[in-house]
Amino acid sequence: IEQGAFSVYYQPIMDARTGTFRSAEALLRLKHEKLGFIAPDEFIPMAEKNGSIIPIGEFVFEEVCKFLSTVSEEEYGLSYVEINLSTVQCMQRDLKERFAGIMRLYNVPARRVNLALTETAAIYSRDLLKLLMESFEDVGVRFMLDDYGTGFASLDYLIQYPFSVVKLDRELVWAMSEGKGLVALEHTVKMIKELRLEIIAEGVETKEQSECLKELGCDYLQGYYYAKPMPKEDF
Repeated sequence: IEQGAFSVYYQPIMDARTGTFRSAEALLRLKHEKLGFIAPDEFIPMAEKNGSIIPIGEFVFEEVCKFLSTVSEEEYGLSYVEINLSTVQCMQRDLKERFAGIMRLYNVPARRVNLALTETAAIYSRDLLKLLMESFEDVGVRFMLDDYGTGFASLDYLIQYPFSVVKLDRELVWAMSEGKGLVALEHTVKMIKELRLEIIAEGVETKEQSECLKELGCDYLQGYYYAKPMPKEDF
């Protein structure tokens, strides 16, 4: 952080109903002066173990708020940015106060921030997580359940926690080329829609996948078919 090695990239998310980009996912990137780019799968688990994920997560949140403060929603059509929270961050009792302070500092409305959680956060801190989500909801921040379709208890989380959006895991999207995979995806989308939740499908790589997901009723589409993650200037 001190050396400026971290940066935030943005991957556009397509609105299936309008055919426009209305949101994006913020993705952390680390470029070491000697090693080059280091994958998040390598440095994030290490950061969670040694506790540095707390300042790193705050850095990402502040960078996104700083970015949103310079991007007019009316001019660019960017409604909100999706920011991933780690399990360790969810255990911080003052997280809402710190994040709310950053939003006030940059004059960013809560509706322009969407916090993404994986099932892992719920497994380790069920009661604390529910309190955290409810406190954020009070100020208008929405939550998304990430990587849906990879865990054993996802349905329970949709029922127990106040999520507004569900992101289908890319493995579930890629499996729809097979007969059973398509059936599973169809029923998954139908069930989530009947719970009155919005759906983002990630990992979209072909026109065929895109058209099929639209027909199934997915609200938003994300993947290399549309755009790769990119620096804020390119975004």
